[in-house]
Amino acid sequence: MPRRNLIFYPDRFYHIYNIGFEKQNIFLEANDYEKFYSKLLQKQKEFEESGISLEAWNLLPDHFHILIIQRNTNQEDNITKFMQQLQCGYGKWFANKYKKKGQIFDGRFEAVEVGSEEQLQNITNYIEQNTEKHLGIPYQNRKRKSNNQTEANITVDEENIKDIIIEN
Repeated sequence: MPRRNLIFYPDRFYHIYNIGFEKQNIFLEANDYEKFYSKLLQKQKEFEESGISLEAWNLLPDHFHILIIQRNTNQEDNITKFMQQLQCGYGKWFANKYKKKGQIFDGRFEAVEVGSEEQLQNITNYIEQNTEKHLGIPYQNRKRKSNNQTEANITVDEENIKDIIIEN
């Protein structure tokens, strides 16, 4: 794949997202959501010294959204490494679990730099409201977390396994 043109600058927010290959679901069971989420937190801890901070996220059956910031000015491209390791780790786990061959995600992740406080609020709202938009299931409102928070409670709606609700 060609290299991406976007450079990740320190102290800027980025809206990161990806979808399943050919729009196939990347989360089939409650355990899949939990595995991706635990890998997300694990990668955040591994990249803590690089200043990676997760601000908001939402997992849907066929795609995910993450709002992320890289605060360390000494490292230029840790977001790319973070996302490569997250997607590769989850993809290998998913392929092994479901005996799938080939790619899980539709190529590299997409990233959009957030340019203003207004855009930051709009993207945060969009990420939080995405579950209701796509599935008709209300997403419990979750404000951007502070930098020192690294844990969240996960509950999976047993009647509709497609949804994951993250509460702070």
